[in-house]
Amino acid sequence: MSILYRYVLSALTMVICAGSWSGSALAVEPVSTKQNATAQGSRNSVIELWYFAAGTTPDKPDVAVLSDGSVWTINGIQTRLTPSQLAQLINDLLETDGMAQINTQSLSAEIQAESARYSLSCKIHGADDCLIRIRHDGLTYEIRCHAAGVLVNRFPQVMCLQRFVSAQRRLENVRAITEVGGEEAAQKLAQVARTQLEFEHGVDLPVTAGDLSMVRELPDGSRYCQFLVNQSYSAAESRIVSVFQSPGTAPRVSLQENGSVVQ
Repeated sequence: MSILYRYVLSALTMVICAGSWSGSALAVEPVSTKQNATAQGSRNSVIELWYFAAGTTPDKPDVAVLSDGSVWTINGIQTRLTPSQLAQLINDLLETDGMAQINTQSLSAEIQAESARYSLSCKIHGADDCLIRIRHDGLTYEIRCHAAGVLVNRFPQVMCLQRFVSAQRRLENVRAITEVGGEEAAQKLAQVARTQLEFEHGVDLPVTAGDLSMVRELPDGSRYCQFLVNQSYSAAESRIVSVFQSPGTAPRVSLQENGSVVQ
């Protein structure tokens, strides 16, 4: 819900011929065998991403990274980071994104100040709260923010909110890569989108595995994936590449750029 709330998606309109998807790309264990392990593993996690919908209390995070590098998603899908990848992820969150320099209180205060300054509400009906927790070197960093993806567009001057959303997107990317079947599968999917956008429509867009933000498995065996390709926090400047895969058919890809679908 959280990503769909932040980005208004248009219909999938560009059909590309890049071969059919058999539905066998994901080699993961059934969700039912992993539910208990996910809940237990979160207690030993070094990184967690949580979403709290209004009136709900989830019993496990959307994604948890354990001290041994294991990555668990809320759907019970698992992968593993190498020690160097885990160390890099922690450094990216704390230093590059700046999560070590902010806290919930200061973040909330700055948002409320901007809300009052511009007479714009900072309470978004139906939006989730997001919580990021990082344990490192004996310290625990825990920052929570309401409707971060919406408010970062409403209050772009709040630098600590931009830092939070940067960390949020980084962890959503970790979750999406895990759920699509791993780094190699994500790279192949990005290649399909990148090649066909250029070939079919002359759009040269550097879609990468690092841009993958969402994966949704549908009951009929279809899969919907979304890449967020931009360096701006403005929704109007976002480039959203959507890939819809259905067993036995060619994937469908759409590009939403500056709020409009590229036909």
